[in-house]
Amino acid sequence: MAPDHLAQGIEALRRQKPEEALAALDAALETPLSLPLLARVYSLRAQAKLQCGDLGGAMVDWRASWTRVLDLEDEEGQLALKNLRAQIAQARARQSAEKAQRRQSAQTLKGSLTEDLEQSTGFEERLNVLLEHANAHMDCEQITQGLALAEQALAEADKAKIPVVRVQVLARLCVLRAQPERSPELLEAAFTLADNADEPQLIGAVARAAKALGHVFQAPEF
Repeated sequence: MAPDHLAQGIEALRRQKPEEALAALDAALETPLSLPLLARVYSLRAQAKLQCGDLGGAMVDWRASWTRVLDLEDEEGQLALKNLRAQIAQARARQSAEKAQRRQSAQTLKGSLTEDLEQSTGFEERLNVLLEHANAHMDCEQITQGLALAEQALAEADKAKIPVVRVQVLARLCVLRAQPERSPELLEAAFTLADNADEPQLIGAVARAAKALGHVFQAPEF
């Protein structure tokens, strides 16, 4: 029955299993549905496709749901769909920014790391060059190369006689991109460094990375 498929789709979305949700919702569409249920199914399909990164498909289903919600004069449903539309727009903006970043990173990698290092002036700028190339490799899905450079920058920064907290923090976040399973170790260390240095921007960067990975920082001991 359609309600069973609908419940399965909702549960799959709750568990962040969008492919399973779409399978259940597709099955629901093959059964007779009332207008309210049809609007609900298309809304859930839009959410599932958003989770999958299929933003074009999400908009197709969003429009299908929106049309039916308007026909129903369902104000609560309209508000929910407006919020969903905002989420899709935000995802589009992030996707565009990521594409632009990948283009910029590809351009960076066309240059010579050796030459960039030779042209750097000072120890910290050298580390920044290593980090720039490390993140560029990560952006272009060249994880092994990026990780090697990030670990090199981190090792040099941690051994430095002068404090280079910015590099110590950002290098850990770069390593984290390749090894998210190390999030407790890397994030706790990065946060401690940033907090002890009283660097709000670095603290914010660590907090955003933690939020993306669902990491909760340990409460301080007194």
